[in-house]
Amino acid sequence: MWLDNIWTEVHLAAIGVLGFGAVVICIILLYDYFTGHLPHNLMNMVVGLSAAIASEVVITSTLSIIRNIKCKRFVESSIIVRVIRWRFKI
Repeated sequence: MWLDNIWTEVHLAAIGVLGFGAVVICIILLYDYFTGHLPHNLMNMVVGLSAAIASEVVITSTLSIIRNIKCKRFVESSIIVRVIRWRFKI
Protein backbone atom coordinates (compact mmCIF):
# COMPACT_ATOMS: atom_id res chain seq x y z
CA MET A 1 0.00 0.00 0.00
CA TRP A 2 1.14 3.56 -0.61
CA LEU A 3 0.72 4.26 3.08
CA ASP A 4 3.47 1.78 3.96
CA ASN A 5 6.03 3.91 2.11
CA ILE A 6 5.62 6.78 4.57
CA TRP A 7 8.44 7.00 7.11
CA THR A 8 7.96 5.28 10.45
CA GLU A 9 8.55 8.48 12.38
CA VAL A 10 5.68 10.19 10.55
CA HIS A 11 3.36 7.37 11.57
CA LEU A 12 4.52 7.54 15.19
CA ALA A 13 4.12 11.32 15.23
CA ALA A 14 0.60 11.03 13.77
CA ILE A 15 -0.33 8.47 16.40
CA GLY A 16 1.01 10.62 19.21
CA VAL A 17 -0.26 14.00 18.06
CA LEU A 18 -3.73 12.92 16.97
CA GLY A 19 -4.22 10.59 19.90
CA PHE A 20 -3.25 13.31 22.36
CA GLY A 21 -5.06 16.02 20.38
CA ALA A 22 -8.34 14.12 20.35
CA VAL A 23 -8.19 13.68 24.11
CA VAL A 24 -7.44 17.38 24.63
CA ILE A 25 -10.27 18.45 22.31
CA CYS A 26 -12.71 16.17 24.12
CA ILE A 27 -11.65 17.52 27.53
CA ILE A 28 -11.98 21.15 26.38
CA LEU A 29 -15.39 20.53 24.83
CA LEU A 30 -16.65 18.66 27.88
CA TYR A 31 -15.50 21.53 30.10
CA ASP A 32 -17.33 24.03 27.88
CA TYR A 33 -20.41 21.82 27.89
CA PHE A 34 -20.52 21.49 31.67
CA THR A 35 -20.01 25.23 32.16
CA GLY A 36 -22.92 25.91 29.80
CA HIS A 37 -21.03 27.54 26.93
CA LEU A 38 -21.64 24.78 24.38
CA PRO A 39 -24.94 23.26 23.23
CA HIS A 40 -25.37 19.52 23.72
CA ASN A 41 -25.92 18.69 20.03
CA LEU A 42 -22.85 20.60 18.89
CA MET A 43 -20.71 18.96 21.55
CA ASN A 44 -21.81 15.47 20.52
CA MET A 45 -21.13 16.21 16.86
CA VAL A 46 -17.65 17.70 17.40
CA VAL A 47 -16.53 15.05 19.90
CA GLY A 48 -17.78 12.26 17.65
CA LEU A 49 -16.16 13.71 14.56
CA SER A 50 -12.80 14.38 16.22
CA ALA A 51 -12.75 10.92 17.80
CA ALA A 52 -13.61 9.28 14.47
CA ILE A 53 -10.89 11.12 12.54
CA ALA A 54 -8.26 10.55 15.22
CA SER A 55 -9.08 6.87 15.60
CA GLU A 56 -8.99 6.36 11.82
CA VAL A 57 -5.52 7.88 11.53
CA VAL A 58 -4.23 6.04 14.61
CA ILE A 59 -5.54 2.67 13.43
CA THR A 60 -4.30 3.18 9.86
CA SER A 61 -0.83 4.23 11.02
CA THR A 62 -0.63 1.36 13.49
CA LEU A 63 -1.59 -1.15 10.82
CA SER A 64 1.00 0.30 8.46
CA ILE A 65 3.69 -0.08 11.11
CA ILE A 66 2.58 -3.66 11.74
CA ARG A 67 2.73 -4.44 8.00
CA ASN A 68 6.25 -3.00 7.82
CA ILE A 69 7.32 -5.14 10.78
CA LYS A 70 5.83 -8.28 9.23
CA CYS A 71 7.53 -7.60 5.89
CA LYS A 72 10.81 -6.93 7.71
CA ARG A 73 10.94 -3.38 6.34
CA PHE A 74 10.49 -1.56 9.64
CA VAL A 75 14.12 -0.47 9.88
CA GLU A 76 14.38 0.43 6.20
CA SER A 77 11.29 2.62 6.39
CA SER A 78 12.81 4.78 9.12
CA ILE A 79 14.25 8.17 8.19
CA ILE A 80 16.72 8.03 11.07
CA VAL A 81 18.24 4.79 9.76
CA ARG A 82 18.41 6.24 6.25
CA VAL A 83 20.20 9.34 7.51
CA ILE A 84 22.68 7.26 9.51
CA ARG A 85 23.41 5.02 6.51
CA TRP A 86 23.82 8.05 4.27
CA ARG A 87 26.17 9.60 6.81
CA PHE A 88 28.36 6.47 6.92
CA LYS A 89 28.54 6.38 3.11
CA ILE A 90 30.02 9.87 3.07
